[in-house]
Amino acid sequence: MESLEGLINNSGITADAMLYKLEEEDWQKDIDVNLKGVFLCAQAVVPCMVERG
Repeated sequence: MESLEGLINNSGITADAMLYKLEEEDWQKDIDVNLKGVFLCAQAVVPCMVERG
């Protein structure tokens, strides 16, 4: 990366179902977007941010 000032991780989803109606695959999709997505974006930019101090 040439230049990076910061990162805003602001994407998120939620399954539209009551807990007892929620399918595990929908829960997994929520986890993948809301947690794994944040992790992967941060992991991609942190080396550049650390390098820049």
